[in-house]
Amino acid sequence: MGEFGWPSGVSQARSDIARYIDWYNAERQHSSHAGQTPDEVWLAGLPELQEVA
Repeated sequence: MGEFGWPSGVSQARSDIARYIDWYNAERQHSSHAGQTPDEVWLAGLPELQEVA
């Protein structure tokens, strides 16, 4: 981690962004999804998607 908590380079920034995206989709509960994570909502819709395909 660089000065002031900023990433020290491009690879560090990419890693930090990837971790944030994983957290946002897999762990953060969203009020627009009735408290579920985006991953939970997407996985719940898989049976419907498989029927259409």
